[in-house]
Amino acid sequence: MYVGVDMLSNDLFNNILFNPISHGADHLHVISGYATAAMAFHHINYVKKQSLNIQVDLIVGMCPNDGLSVSNHHGFKKLVSDDFFGIFECSYVMDRPAVHSKVYIWTKESKPIIGFVGSANYTQNAFRSKQKEAMASCDAKKAFTYYQELLSNTIYCTHNDAENFIQLYKDNYSKKKESNN
Repeated sequence: MYVGVDMLSNDLFNNILFNPISHGADHLHVISGYATAAMAFHHINYVKKQSLNIQVDLIVGMCPNDGLSVSNHHGFKKLVSDDFFGIFECSYVMDRPAVHSKVYIWTKESKPIIGFVGSANYTQNAFRSKQKEAMASCDAKKAFTYYQELLSNTIYCTHNDAENFIQLYKDNYSKKKESNN
């Protein structure tokens, strides 16, 4: 028998990225096709302003197909090395197939407790009502296993060879623009 899942389409920032902390969650693992350093900064800074502590580990999945903007790459490196040292990690999928998934897994003391899957990339456009997104709860253990399986095909943003494995592009250029010409 099919059992429905709770679908969320409003106030995703609080419902996905903040409220699980009140259930004891202390570590967020994110798989996102696309992500921005601005979103990571905003999210972690917001949590810190509430006098709460979390760790966020991010996998950016579409790098093999679309590359990554220079500003986001440098932004992620700054967040990892300076702004949120020890509480933020970021890695990029290196080889095809690219990962277009959007999965958010909260753990408590390293045990998966809450999972979400849906359409929202880890960007401010997705989480700040600039566009309509839908997310649904999912099996946190299965989602965490998926996250762990992807790690072997990633490289940390701060790795010396990251720029050799990931195509970086200037912010005013994207592959989408190239394909329109």
